[in-house]
Order: sequence, then structure tokens, then C-alpha cells
Amino acid sequence: MIRPPNATDVLDLLEVAYRPHSDVGQWLRCISEAVHERFDVGGGVHGYFFDLGHGSYAARDPLLVGSSPEWQQAWRESWWKPFSSALNTRDGRWLHQTGACWFTSEVWGELCARSETFSERVEQVWGDTYAEAIDAEPDPPSSGIYPDSFNLVGVDASQRGFAMTVNMPAMNEQALTPSLHAVWERVVAHLIASLRLQAPSVQEAISASDAICDARGRLLHATGGTELGEQRALVTEATRRVDTVRSRRMDVDTSTTMWRAMTAGRWTISPTTDTDGKLLYLARPNVPEARHEPIGLSAREAQTATLVAHGHSNKLIAYELGLSESTVGAHLRSARAKLGASSRRALIEMLRNPAGEVPTGSRISFEGLTRAQRDVLKLWSRGASVDEIAAARGCSRRTVDKHIENAYRALGVHSRAELVARLEPSTRGE
Repeated sequence: MIRPPNATDVLDLLEVAYRPHSDVGQWLRCISEAVHERFDVGGGVHGYFFDLGHGSYAARDPLLVGSSPEWQQAWRESWWKPFSSALNTRDGRWLHQTGACWFTSEVWGELCARSETFSERVEQVWGDTYAEAIDAEPDPPSSGIYPDSFNLVGVDASQRGFAMTVNMPAMNEQALTPSLHAVWERVVAHLIASLRLQAPSVQEAISASDAICDARGRLLHATGGTELGEQRALVTEATRRVDTVRSRRMDVDTSTTMWRAMTAGRWTISPTTDTDGKLLYLARPNVPEARHEPIGLSAREAQTATLVAHGHSNKLIAYELGLSESTVGAHLRSARAKLGASSRRALIEMLRNPAGEVPTGSRISFEGLTRAQRDVLKLWSRGASVDEIAAARGCSRRTVDKHIENAYRALGVHSRAELVARLEPSTRGE
């Protein structure tokens, strides 16, 4: 079992995450070393970056810290090359959309059931290099799973992220309590926020800030314009909360609750020290980019919908984006309505199976439709409502409904979600 984090562990880790690094590779190594120093249980810590954009899966830049050269070589040759970096798109996306923190033993049974190749690989690795590398040969479970690991997976609306794994020499026997699970989720939210903010120097971080405050939350400098003016009180109050957390060292649940990953939907508050050694708090713009946002959604709707597809709760999304839970819920309801998803589960399934994964033979285009049907479906597929389409075309709602109904029949689709998922990319761009 991995040691439960305390406030000192977590705050020290966040200090490492938010400090300047020369590049994202150095950020990943520093975070991995910090996690190893505090939570390693004998198997080392490995990390890598991944990208789920365009309905794909790609993993890159692996590293392993806190282990012998023999173990590192075994890990790369027996696991990283043939498995982690070689997962097919379907399984790679599924594994990295499981949630922000989990034990491998909690998901491998399903992954083995999903993938015969994966199941065979687990059995092979268990019996070969890994047992020798960790100098232990426990009896393998009947499923053929090798010793466990604890995983942190950070991903935002850009669909780019990182994974960090604490390797465990024995199977985990105790699930995380709900409160500890929530703490780890907040830690991951901070880590992915810090990754977006990476700057090579303190000066560049200061230059990129909309506001600079002292430890009391007093505004020393601001460049954020009108938007900061409207949210100034929220920024200064968030700064005071962060300073309270760092100076008083409360329990880990309270600390991570008070220091949110985002404030007012726009800024991340992080500490730094200027050249004179003075403690400053920076409010840096840090809104995640919805890089492959679903058609017809606003940026905020795309952010919340994408995070739901990655297994995040409304409460966690609110923490990640600096919004209220009610605002997150409103954005998700709007996204569901625009995409024609009947439920949260339907929305998740639609976004986890983007158009890029639809078999080629099931693609559709507007060929064969009347001009009126094509014009209506172009607007409909981009998220316009029936009323908006009727107003744009100068016709009645009933006429728009009829065009959609006849077009669906001709194309063999049954909902807006199915239409959007199956559309040929070239048709969407028309």
C-alpha cells in the first residue's frame, strides 16, 4: 500500500511543480523524483507524456527514477517498448481515461478482458524479466497480473497529459478511502495546471502574470485589464488562502481544498521568490485549450465535456477550472443538448469514441441530400438549435424538424451525436 500523503508531502510536491523548469522534460523528471522521494515503495517511479488528440493515443518521453540500472533496462525492454508505447488506440485511450488516480490491479482485469494481446503480455512479463529485476518471485494471481502500481494521470481539455506510476512489489490490498482519493485528484489537478504554466525562469513567470500579490493578498502589480478588475477580490482572496495553507500547514484535505488549481475560471495562483528573496504570489492566466473541441460547443462547454469523458466528476472539474459545481453542471447540460446526448453516459460514450475512431465504412457525407437538407444539417451538426436554424433560414420550426427527420432517414442515423461522430471530416469543414 502506498503511504497516505500528508500536507507536508503534498505542499512540497506542489512547490516543485510550480517552480520554473528549463522545459517540460525537466518538469517531469523533477516531479518524478519528488514523488519517488516521498512515496516510493521499492519499485521506483516512472513517468511519461501522452496525447489523446484527434481520437488517437501516443506516449512519449519515458523516464524511470529510483531504481537500479538493471530494473530500468528491464522496464524499457519488457514493458515500455512492447506495451506502454505500443498500446492500440482503443486500449490506450481507455486506460488513460480511467480517472486521475488508481491502482493498476483495479483496471487490469478489464483491460485483459478487452485485449488478448495485453493479457498475453502480462503473463509473459510476469514470468520473465520483472521477477528477476525486483529479486522477488511471488506466486502470480490466476489472472496473470504482475505486481501492482499506483498511477497518477493528469490530462486537461487539450487532451495532452502525463502519467506517473509508483511501482509496487506486491499487490495492493487496501483501496483508497474517498477522502484520500479526493486529495490525490486535487494533487493531479495542480500538477496538470503547473505543466501548462511552465516557464524557464522566475522573471518569465512574473512577466506572464496578470497580477502579482504579496503574502497578505495585497495587489502589487496588475496587467490583467478589465477582466482582472472585475475579479480582483477573488484573486486577492485566493492568494490569502494559498498563503494560509503554506504558512500554517493544516491537514492535507483542508490544504488541498483551500488551494484550488484555478481561480475565477482563469488564473492559477502560485508562489515564487523574486531576486531580492521576497515572497510573491503570481496570478497567471491558465485556461486549458480545448484543442479538439466537439463541433458546436463553446470553449467552456468543450472543456467540461472533455474532462467528463476523462472520468472526472463535476466536483473535480469545478476544482480544475476554478468554477462552481452548478456552473459546471450548466455547461454539461448545454453540451448534451447541443450534441444530442440523452444522458451523461451518452455524452461520455460519444466523446470517448470520436469520429476519428469510426470505421471507414460507416462514415457519412451529405451526398444525396437536398440542398435544404444539407444546409440545415451543416448548422445542426455545429450545435445550432432548431429555433436558431429556423431564424437563419427564415422558415418555421416544423420545416426544420422535417428536414432533419428526412435527412436522418436518408443517412441512416438516429441522433445528432451519431451524426457528428460519423460525419466525414471533409464534410464537417464545408
